[in-house]
Amino acid sequence: MTSRDQILPASFRGVPFEVQGASRRDGRRKVVLEIPGRDEPYIQDLGAATQSVTLEAFVIGDDYRERRDALLRAVRARGSGELIHPHYGSRQASVVRAESTENNREMRRARFTLEFVLDAVEVAVVVSAGGAQAIRTSAAALRVAAAASVTGAIDRSPTNVALSAARAASESTSSALGDFVESRSRLLDIALDPRAAATLVDDVRRLSDVVLRRGSDWAFWVQGLQGGLGAFGSSITSRLAAFRALLGFAAELLGLDEADAARAVRVAAAASAVADAAEAAGDVSTGWDSRQEALDARDELLEATRELQDQADDVTSEGLAGLRAAIVDGVPDPSVDLPELGRYTPGETLPAVVAAARLYGDPARGEEIARRNRVRHPGFLPAREDLEVLIGA
Repeated sequence: MTSRDQILPASFRGVPFEVQGASRRDGRRKVVLEIPGRDEPYIQDLGAATQSVTLEAFVIGDDYRERRDALLRAVRARGSGELIHPHYGSRQASVVRAESTENNREMRRARFTLEFVLDAVEVAVVVSAGGAQAIRTSAAALRVAAAASVTGAIDRSPTNVALSAARAASESTSSALGDFVESRSRLLDIALDPRAAATLVDDVRRLSDVVLRRGSDWAFWVQGLQGGLGAFGSSITSRLAAFRALLGFAAELLGLDEADAARAVRVAAAASAVADAAEAAGDVSTGWDSRQEALDARDELLEATRELQDQADDVTSEGLAGLRAAIVDGVPDPSVDLPELGRYTPGETLPAVVAAARLYGDPARGEEIARRNRVRHPGFLPAREDLEVLIGA
């Protein structure tokens, strides 16, 4: 077989070129978490890895300059395009790297190294480094760190005293979760029926009844607890209510346990609740009425993470530091233009609908003014009283 036989045709965006070799990258994205004092690492699977191919390509012939320039225009164009390859067939692809070389020893030829991401869908918006996605990523990392801290604390001191203290903390935490769900289910408008709410609490309590003896066993307990909190938070129709309730639950969990293992259990549960609260606060669908309310929520979250860091070990503390940075950048979400809070003083007693018509040109927003200011009767806004209203909404 001659070298000419090894040259195969290909094209990108309809521009033809030749390929002489290709390499492909595939697999899964995984994070390895090494716990101090443990021989076995934890591995978190983040999903399928990006599929990419790197082609050793060239154009050749008397018209190679024209073909070279056409290929350069194709790889510089915005968005993804159709890549036709002799081995991979027709695939939607996006160029992430393109290098070209020419030398005097190879006349009438230009070589390219082209790296494509396969099946790419390009988004025509600028994604902020902050925002809800950054908070979700940091919250997930914090949950992993909190679970690792529990297993590490128990493995460092696997005595009966430490295990008993940790189990007692797990039982009281499960009980607190049950009280939390049952007492707030009616107040917070849970979209989860009572039987489902009871089931998620029973699942966590059942895990607490298991005789846990090794740190690896406790990893399952913490994951069950985190799953219970996540299910509860996602089932609340009002994300604002979820935010407030989860922060309150985290504060309830921080007791004065002396044993390291028991403290790790409490901190892990509180960290999971704070992580859920941060996701609720950073979610663009949360619907903060004003920028000031979002900033107040940010301050509450930062205070909660600060209190947790005082009791957390180095592993969880690092996860909390990452979440704090994401909260600062993502609450309020930089992609959302929120109105500011202002003051309005009626010169006379007015119905709320009249005030709304004057302020916003929309009488329907009278209910909003009455609700925000806790006015007893929306037909009679008090005269000469500063009312809190939204500006720019």
